[in-house]
Amino acid sequence: MSVLAQGMVARGLLQALICYSLSLGCGHKTSLGVQGVPDARLAGPGAGFVGDPLAFDASASQPADSPIAKYRFVFGDGDSTEQPTAIVTDVFSQPGEYLVSVTVTDVAGDRASASSRVVVTVNQPPVAALMAPLSVLAGSTFQLDASGTTDPNDNISTYTFDFGDGTPTATQAEPTCSYSYAQRGAFTATVSVTDDHGAVGTAKTTIVSGFTLSRPIQLSDSKLISQWAQS
Repeated sequence: MSVLAQGMVARGLLQALICYSLSLGCGHKTSLGVQGVPDARLAGPGAGFVGDPLAFDASASQPADSPIAKYRFVFGDGDSTEQPTAIVTDVFSQPGEYLVSVTVTDVAGDRASASSRVVVTVNQPPVAALMAPLSVLAGSTFQLDASGTTDPNDNISTYTFDFGDGTPTATQAEPTCSYSYAQRGAFTATVSVTDDHGAVGTAKTTIVSGFTLSRPIQLSDSKLISQWAQS
């Protein structure tokens, strides 16, 4: 046998011995790759708002030969945390796109990592709108209508109506509200629209409340009506 052939045989025997040793569990390798390394997984919200707590979940991570001991989360905004549980929340103070990562470590010290991107934006307040009659009769019921309000995120939570006459405000989920003024005068009605992240938009309108009609208007009332309109 030539020297070259002898070298090839020796090399083959050495490779076979290494593979056999690894298959017996020597170290943390097998002939198929890494043995005992966890399978890291990370799920995130994908998008969120500045100031809101956003949750990241690594509970789908799978252990290999040893139980998972800890999770180290790095949020991409300078914050990080290490903990034994798989779910964490973080609050981002600035808008932007962040790469959040988790490193999963088992009790044997083996580790694996996964990541998830999140786009953080500033929540925009609703654009409030308020419709109402320009004038009403004192004691008569009319409607305040804020249904023209829009929200960039379609997440309106409540409408709060302030009637401007010192009576308590009305907070409700519906955009319309019925009301009547007991007294004459000009009142500024306001609606405050709040979204589910606490941002508020407002709109106002002025309503003139006049005298209550006890009989049909006659021609002789024209002077009285003129005086009332100027008062």
